[in-house]
Amino acid sequence: MSESKSTATRAKMVPDQEFIKAYVAVTKLEDGTDQHVADMLGLKVGTVKVRASVLRKKLRDEHGIEFPKMQTAGRRGRAAKDWTGIAKLVEAEKAREALAEIDEIEAELTS
Repeated sequence: MSESKSTATRAKMVPDQEFIKAYVAVTKLEDGTDQHVADMLGLKVGTVKVRASVLRKKLRDEHGIEFPKMQTAGRRGRAAKDWTGIAKLVEAEKAREALAEIDEIEAELTS
């Protein structure tokens, strides 16, 4: 394997200071994402996510410092469930089924 091929497959080396500066700046954007950081620094998005996670854990555990998360992270996950609305739907379905059963019994009795 030639030297150019082996270096082409290696991840780009970005100093911690540069990574942290870019990551923190992007977290302040309303629509900032890990992909934005990856594009800025020429990294894969997976590399950005792992590196941010490792930094977050080490800073929290070893120094008591919270490394920021992307503001939009929660919006890309599953939407919060409206349990009250779901409960109402279940109750309405039960009531509909009960009324349908009553209609069936009345139909049998009148025929």
